[in-house]
Amino acid sequence: MKSRLNLTLREVEALLKEHGVQASAQRIAVCHYVLTTNTHPTVDDVKAWADENFPKMSLATVYNTLNLLAGVGVIKALKFPHSDKAHFDGDLSNHFHFLDEDTGKIYDIPGESLKYQLDLPEGFELSEMEFLAKGKFQG
Repeated sequence: MKSRLNLTLREVEALLKEHGVQASAQRIAVCHYVLTTNTHPTVDDVKAWADENFPKMSLATVYNTLNLLAGVGVIKALKFPHSDKAHFDGDLSNHFHFLDEDTGKIYDIPGESLKYQLDLPEGFELSEMEFLAKGKFQG
């Protein structure tokens, strides 16, 4: 499968249609931006990008588009303890996050790099697990 970081606009359009989302130019642009970055942007981050690259896109359009995309499972909306804003993640693979406490930057940690054992009560099945490591760069 092609890396999400290299998706073309046409591939993003097809992805939206696969998820039953009308592929307007604004939705394609916002989706493409979130899918092809690994910065975990907020609504404000996406709006700032749109102001430079897609003039006249309203904050409401950005907000509604991000929530729509998260609602249909094209991207994920994440909450982190260092911010009261939602962050959006276009990487739906099994991975976790590391928060740099000095900069607030969020890094992806591949899912296979975390070893864990989880003993759930009998009858329960795990559908998803979130893990956030926090620390500081010591270089």
